[in-house]
Amino acid sequence: MPGYPGEDLEAALMEVRDSEARLRTTQVGVHRDDLALTIHGRPAGAFASEGQQRTLCLALKLAQARVLEEAQGEPPLLLIDDIFGELDKTRRQASWLTCRRTAKKSSPPPSQIGPVRLA
Repeated sequence: MPGYPGEDLEAALMEVRDSEARLRTTQVGVHRDDLALTIHGRPAGAFASEGQQRTLCLALKLAQARVLEEAQGEPPLLLIDDIFGELDKTRRQASWLTCRRTAKKSSPPPSQIGPVRLA
């Protein structure tokens, strides 16, 4: 049972409590749900490039940050690792500008990111 049925989270957690303790892993909870992301109605994981998938994930993370900021009155701290790794120059620059307006970050600007060479 991924996630939980959506009716009573506390009851769902209590139902699997002993099993979770025995298995030493969680079986129920919102963290167990997966999102089905689509682009133009098609599954992103099946047809989108790595750059498109990263851009989609970054957009979701930044939207989540905005909702949290509106609810809490201050921006959350986002720890995002290697957000530019698979992005082309245009996506890198657009993502950098969006991040710069939205959050503090520790990644270098796109102009300082050279090509990655695998040995």
